[in-house]
Amino acid sequence: MYVSTRHRLVALDAADGTHQWEHDTDGAAGLKYVDGRLYHLHWGLQESELVARSPTGDEQWRATVPSQITGIHEQNGYVFVAGRDRYWTLHADTGQIVRERETWVRNMAAANGMLYVAFSGILASYEGEGRTLAERWRVQSRDPTESRHPTIAEELIYVSQYQPPADGGDVVVYDADGETQHRVELDYGSFAITVAENGPIVAPIATSNRELLAMRPDGSRRWTAGVSGAAGAIVADGTVYAGYPLTAMDAESGERLWEQDATGTARFAAADSTLYASTADNHIVALRE
Repeated sequence: MYVSTRHRLVALDAADGTHQWEHDTDGAAGLKYVDGRLYHLHWGLQESELVARSPTGDEQWRATVPSQITGIHEQNGYVFVAGRDRYWTLHADTGQIVRERETWVRNMAAANGMLYVAFSGILASYEGEGRTLAERWRVQSRDPTESRHPTIAEELIYVSQYQPPADGGDVVVYDADGETQHRVELDYGSFAITVAENGPIVAPIATSNRELLAMRPDGSRRWTAGVSGAAGAIVADGTVYAGYPLTAMDAESGERLWEQDATGTARFAAADSTLYASTADNHIVALRE
């Protein structure tokens, strides 16, 4: 298990939490793990650094791009690094920049060999062809709007949108060809999406005083739950985890299964029947049945 803080990158044994290794860092950072390689992103407004490490923490390479990194994607031996208004192609084994292209690929998500990006009310689909991202289709939302990261499940693509400075937002559901299937309008604009087996879960931010909303794939409401918290929500093994106190709910019915006090959960992850939560007092908590 890898944890990035403002000052450290730490590896913990996922089974018992024992310390494996750590590296000092400087400033805000993000992580992404792809097929045995850990990517450590150091964000900056003018330039950003991407460091590739082995699972044991050894540095394999590092590269700097003259922009704020908004996402990375690895495919077929190349790493596509998205900036604010362009992307760079890096060789996955060396970090050498082999191509720069002025194409917007912000808010990236990948599934089934395809890369989906969402920005400014646009959803676009790309396929990696060597060192190039080849656009397959592009659709535009009906209104000028801002977009967040797409969420992909069961051959459907969910994109959350909002229209600043208005309070409202919506969830647009597309099929794999970019055809709009449904649009669900919400009276709040700040939220995150995770997906259960039977449809998306919309989690509003803690300060919005809204309910957690579970929807069917057709956009109709299945259930709501009055939970709040900064960590959004996560779905694992048919259970939704969200809120403060930490609340477990049946993903199909919304029935509350249990609650547990925590010191302000900030982020969730789940793997191998274990729920991991980072807390506001800088702890990692692992929960198992």
